[in-house]
Amino acid sequence: MKTVPDKHVMLELLLKGEFGNHMPVWWRLEDLMTSGFSGPVAIRYKIPGNLWQQGLPTEEIPQRVEVLERRGLHQRLMYFHAWPPYGTLAMNFNVIRSGGYWDMDWSTNPNLRVGQRHCAGSVAVATLRSVCGDESWDSLHEVWGRYPNSAIDGTYHCIAAGVGESQLLIWEVRNY
Repeated sequence: MKTVPDKHVMLELLLKGEFGNHMPVWWRLEDLMTSGFSGPVAIRYKIPGNLWQQGLPTEEIPQRVEVLERRGLHQRLMYFHAWPPYGTLAMNFNVIRSGGYWDMDWSTNPNLRVGQRHCAGSVAVATLRSVCGDESWDSLHEVWGRYPNSAIDGTYHCIAAGVGESQLLIWEVRNY
């Protein structure tokens, strides 16, 4: 059984593809701005539980970072990732599988807390399975095969997205 000891290790594993498909990530503002990427971007803070902003136009990112720095947030603790195309989200979820038991919060909103629903047990399995295609379903089980008893934050989209061009995007895996 593998463990994810903290968020920093989780981010490293995510970017190595350990959890499957994810959106492109840039650790520095300079890397993003010289990448040629022109889609929507999220600004995230490397410290758990802190501010993040999503779906911002790439050209607005330097000004947003400047505002955040004036508020006392340090750019060296920020990272940036591409945001999936608007209107493609089918489900946003946080699901925990512990042994044979499932527990899930889900929404059809990019912000999981907006319109959030909760389900557990066989209802959680059926709800997630009703949305996920076979490939995505298998991907979730591959992650749980390596990281049992983990929570997976993910989104499922009606189009393929991310570095692996899949409808399932894994945002975070936690068993810490």
